[in-house]
Amino acid sequence: MNLEAQQLTLSALGLARSDIAEYIAWRSSGLKVTTLDYNFEPIDLMIVDTTSNQSSTDILNTQIMLPNQLSIPLFAVLNAEVIGTPPFIERRDGKFVMSIKADVAMGSDEEEILEALQPALLTIAQQHHVTLMFGGELKESEQANGALLQTLPFGVALLFGALMLQFNSYRLAILVMFTIPLGVVGAPAMLSIVGVPFGFMSILGVLALMGIVVNSAILLIEHTLEYLNQGTELSQAICLSVQTRLRPVIVTTLTTIVGMLPLTSSASPLWPPFAFTVIGGLLTSTLLTMLILPLILKFLLSSKRFQKPLLETENMEILIQ
Repeated sequence: MNLEAQQLTLSALGLARSDIAEYIAWRSSGLKVTTLDYNFEPIDLMIVDTTSNQSSTDILNTQIMLPNQLSIPLFAVLNAEVIGTPPFIERRDGKFVMSIKADVAMGSDEEEILEALQPALLTIAQQHHVTLMFGGELKESEQANGALLQTLPFGVALLFGALMLQFNSYRLAILVMFTIPLGVVGAPAMLSIVGVPFGFMSILGVLALMGIVVNSAILLIEHTLEYLNQGTELSQAICLSVQTRLRPVIVTTLTTIVGMLPLTSSASPLWPPFAFTVIGGLLTSTLLTMLILPLILKFLLSSKRFQKPLLETENMEILIQ
């Protein structure tokens, strides 16, 4: 709003431009009364009209006092004109650039809002021959997601290599990697139940799950192989392994979930998606791993490829004796 003072009217009424500025400040940002010294720092003491909604009509209807104790509305000495101007204007690569910034309401997802607005905004941009680019959190989220996707194959390869060193079997390593999707399926389900959007922090939670959900499978397979080396029958070895590791796995899962619960009620919008992703993934991975993995493990270890090395080892021991 552009305010232009009527200088002749002000002079006739005995008012100065500074008087008008004080009235406008009183009804908008506040009127400075004095300066206080607080902890050796000067602080301005302001008087603000809290009943004013700071609209143009409210400000222009402000009554100003004349030297003769009469009052007149502010619009009697001001010419007001509302001018629409962009909040930021700059020039980039020889072209005018207009930056429009806004915040979203509490509990809303900026990515969903922009996805809903993009078709209409792109249509307007095409009509007026304007190049439209989206920045802010959406651009940062896209860059972060791209960086995660680039490093994801490298992380999977490292995890597979570590499993190969542990079991010296690509089949058992693949079996452990198979438990990762069992945890991933629970993440979007949990986010859908609690109404939290799937974003960058959710993807980060999925990556964290990759290193957590494989622990149960590794322990289950390792204990099964130990029982087999002791001469236990395959089915009994798997049952003993499940019985031995069931309670520690459940306790570990529960303690991790309890540790994540405070993050679900965090005031920051970053941590709830991460926490709910980990919680949902742990619930499904623990349940499905203890149910499905023993069946696959029994089928895999009962194949001839895994029985042959055991038979050769037994023959070698007999020859040595």
